[in-house]
Amino acid sequence: MKLIRVALMILFLTGVACAARTATPSVASETEQPKNASVTVRVLGLEVESGQIAVALYDSAQSFKDRTGAVASGKTDPQDGAATWTVESIDPGIYAVAAYHDLNENDQLDRSTLGAPTEPYGFSNDARGRFGPPKFEKAAIEIGPGSMTIEITLR
Repeated sequence: MKLIRVALMILFLTGVACAARTATPSVASETEQPKNASVTVRVLGLEVESGQIAVALYDSAQSFKDRTGAVASGKTDPQDGAATWTVESIDPGIYAVAAYHDLNENDQLDRSTLGAPTEPYGFSNDARGRFGPPKFEKAAIEIGPGSMTIEITLR
């Protein structure tokens, strides 16, 4: 069971890495309403300041589970034991955030020979899954109009 849990976590965090590497910003059409929400993700628990922090923002249980279709994703540098990443101009709604510390900047979550993650990772609400990543509902946060800040502690 533990091996299955580790394998599921690896698949999930690999998707976060892919989303951070491949996401491109979308251009709003002239008929869309202005997006009036923003979120700042403050990542804590960084033991070293090398590497980068990969972060992805998801707006549905399916995209969070499949690690596809992130609303926004990117990387940021650690500084003073933390890292900050901001997404502006998004629709208010329910989202979940996943992050990991890419210590060697190879754009992937590194693993041990048994498949366990060797780089720190975390989710919004500091959610944890029992056998793999948490469910969207556990990591879900509500982002209303305006700006808000959340914190994720890496483990």
